[in-house]
Formats: sequence, C-alpha cells, structure tokens
Amino acid sequence: MDVKTTVLTAALSAITIYAGLVYYFNGNEQQAEKKSNNTNNKNTTKKQRNNRKLRRQSNRKSRSNSSSSSSSSSANSIDIPFGTSSSESDSDSGDEQDSESSSREDESNSHEISSEDENNNQNSPRTIQDHIKILGSEDLSDTMISKKLDSVYVLLSIVSFSDSLKLLSTLNTIEAVVDSLNSLLALDLMTTNQNSLLLKLGLLLGNLLQYPNNQKKFIETRFISSLVNLINDDDKDRSDFSLFCLFNLSTNEEGATEIILSQGIKEINNLLESKKASILLKKQGLQILLNMCLESKNLREMISVDNDRLLSTLKNIKESKKTELVDIASKILQIDFTKSTTSSSSSISKKKNNSDDQDEDKILLPNDFIGGEISTKR
Repeated sequence: MDVKTTVLTAALSAITIYAGLVYYFNGNEQQAEKKSNNTNNKNTTKKQRNNRKLRRQSNRKSRSNSSSSSSSSSANSIDIPFGTSSSESDSDSGDEQDSESSSREDESNSHEISSEDENNNQNSPRTIQDHIKILGSEDLSDTMISKKLDSVYVLLSIVSFSDSLKLLSTLNTIEAVVDSLNSLLALDLMTTNQNSLLLKLGLLLGNLLQYPNNQKKFIETRFISSLVNLINDDDKDRSDFSLFCLFNLSTNEEGATEIILSQGIKEINNLLESKKASILLKKQGLQILLNMCLESKNLREMISVDNDRLLSTLKNIKESKKTELVDIASKILQIDFTKSTTSSSSSISKKKNNSDDQDEDKILLPNDFIGGEISTKR
C-alpha cells in the first residue's frame, strides 16, 4: 500500500508539473503572438496614415493647380501603394471621399456665411451715392430716421472740402435733401429725431448752396418759398438754417429774384422789427438785403416796392445802439433806390405818351413799371 501510494503521488505531481509547464509555454507563445500582432497592426495603421497624408497632399495640390473636374479625375487615378489590400484601399478611398466631402461642406458653409454677411451689410451705406439714396427715401420710420441722420453727418463731414462739394453737385444731392425736407415739413407733428433731422438737413443744404451749380438745381426745386416761410418760425434753429440758405442764394440774381417774389422782403422786415428775434438772426436778414441790393439794379428796383416800410425799419436800426446791425443798415441806406425807380418811371411815361401801340415795352419791363408807379405816388 505504501509503495502504490507513493507511485500515485509521484505520478500526480509529475502530471501537475507537466501541465504547468505546458500552460506556461503556451501562454508565452500567445503573448508573443499578441505582441507581434500588435506591432503588425501598428505598422499597418502607420502605413495607412502615411498613405492617406500623401493622398491628401496630392489632392490638395491637384485642386490648387486645376479645376474641380480635373482634380477629381487626378485623385481617382492615384495608384494604391504596394502591400495594401483591396479592403484597405477601399477604406482609404472612403476616407478620402469623406475628407473631400467635409472640405466641400466647409467651403459651402463658409460661402453661406460670407453671403449672409454680404446680405446683412447690403443695406449699410458704403458710398456717397448710398447716403444720398437714404436721404431721398420717403420712409420716415424711426429706423430710417436714424439712418438718415447718420448719412447727413457723413455728408456734413465732407461738404466743407471744395472737391467734395464739387462732387456732390454732380450727383442728385440737392433733390434728395429737398425731398426729405418736404416730407418732414408736411408732418403735422414731429418727433425729436425728426426735428433733429430737419435741422441737420437745413444745415447741409446751406453748405451745398455755396456752390453755383447747386444753386441752379435748387432754384428748379421751387423750395425757396418754404425757406422764406421759415424765416420767422418759432424754432430759432429753423429760422437760422433758412436764413443761411437764403444768404447763399442772395448772391445769385435768379435766386434773389425768387426770394423777393416769395415775399422774402416782407418776412425779413418782420424779422427786423421782431422783439423775439436774436441779433444774429437780424444780422443775417440785413446781410441778405445788402447782397441783393449790391447784386444788380433789377433787384434794387424790386426791393423798392416795400421801400417805405423798409427804409423806416433801417433808420430805426441805424439810430439804435446795436453796433452789429448799424454798419450793415447804414450800407443799405447809402444805396439810392430813388434814382433807379425815377428813371424807370420817366422812361415808361415817355413810352405811354409817344404811342399807344408800344404796349410790348410795358411787358418787357414789369419791375420798372411797378417801381415807377410806387415812386411817383410817394
């Protein structure tokens, strides 16, 4: 029994040791195989990555050097490197297509973004013509009023330069400003922003009227009567810009004639007699009168229609102690209106006495006739 037990025990231990050795050696072999497989996989992935990089670089070069059609054909004609399987090449081509589609999507997205930016910036003014179009718009909403104010500020910043003033005269700036002024003056009630826009437009108009070409365009708009109506406006700022515009027009005989025909002398006289008007406004009114008197004989004769009232007003100013007004009033009083009107009346009376068939001469000199009739009555 002892011998059998010993033999069995030895056999079992030998079997156990053998099984352990077999397991040990098999485990090492499996680990070695796993390590080799991992290294092979790593090498394969590295090769695939390198191949993909090369293909992408070649695709980029082909895109930059050729059109989209030629680039796609050149990308498809690239050879598969030696040692890669068909499945790998398919996956690589799939990756290339994915990368190309993603790049195309990025390009399309960037194009959409840029187009959206262009649409957003499309309404923002970029040129002088854009600002003029905004001023000419009939829209008087709060948003458009703000845009118009911005455009007026831009034009005011450049109008002081002679080159810019000449450039603006070639555009429809005067028409746009007058249209905007007409639309604002037609309102029964104005908001604060609308009134601010009105004042800034008037200031811009006064600056534009310094250029003779703009004066001609403005006379054609028939807006002088509206300016004359603003001379004695309750808002001093409105009166100020209207006198500023009329001052620049008074150096133009045609413009000065329109001022007189629009009852401008009467309104200026009311301004000079007003107790509410400031010295600055009255000074501008006197300067307008002086400009018209010095411009031409025709204008002096037209002004003589309201000569009595105007002369008394000027004499009162001369006798006052307001030195800023005395000098201009004295210069106007030194101008002799009587000689021109008397000579015109005598010439007309001769025409009447000579023949009844010379009625055409009366039509040719309507202003002389009016001045002559009034001067003879005085």
